[in-house]
Amino acid sequence: MTVSGYVQRRPFGYWERRFASKPSLSDALLPVHYLNCVDHGTVRGFVRQIVHTILIDLSQDEAQLLVDCKANTRNEIGRAAREGAQARSTEDPRLFLELYEAATAHKSLPQTSRRFLESYGHALHITEVLQDGRVLAAHVHVADPQSGRVRLIRSASLFRDLDKPMQQKAGRANRFLHYQDFLYFKKLGYRSYDMGGYDPPGEGLAEELRRVSDFKASFGGRVVREANYVSCLLHLYRQRCRLLGRFRRNRRDAAQAGM
Repeated sequence: MTVSGYVQRRPFGYWERRFASKPSLSDALLPVHYLNCVDHGTVRGFVRQIVHTILIDLSQDEAQLLVDCKANTRNEIGRAAREGAQARSTEDPRLFLELYEAATAHKSLPQTSRRFLESYGHALHITEVLQDGRVLAAHVHVADPQSGRVRLIRSASLFRDLDKPMQQKAGRANRFLHYQDFLYFKKLGYRSYDMGGYDPPGEGLAEELRRVSDFKASFGGRVVREANYVSCLLHLYRQRCRLLGRFRRNRRDAAQAGM
């Protein structure tokens, strides 16, 4: 089964297709981005991108899922529980989008709209963690019952404009929510939880990406190699946009230099 969502980028939108074993040749001339595929090497009509992610085995019992986390992560999860953190699922993306929009003011994040989220239909799952009457973090997932796999595609936390103790509390609540996500999807019958991508250690890895990858790795699991496939049509459009953007920047820089 393939789970699909629609990304609107004016004046051009495209489809995300997740969890397909292999891209369909009929999509090569359509604006399609296949994500989380088995690496089949070169596929005619598509540009291949090698990616990695971390998969958590949800067939383990609840205690083992916690044991597999690093000691500091286990401690933070336990402390958040003692502080009164509570997880819940919801179909309403409003609170997530509020947190996400606030985060975009401080760092570059993929554009995310309510329309995009709703395009995934019943495959979309949103979880939130509440403490002291407010939502401190929210996670958005896409799930495929047939493959038994669920992937984290967006997350947002209430970190900005908070004092240090509150930032730490929000960080603990976010870790707590990740663990509760494991339990939630395990109870729904899913067999594998995808942490949403991973950048293996290596030279040249940006500091922020390293921190994010270390955070994901702190929950255990195994690193797997996969492939994304971009249709030729979508690839050419993106190339055109990059060239146009570069032309505009050069033109702007030249105009500023001549002032």
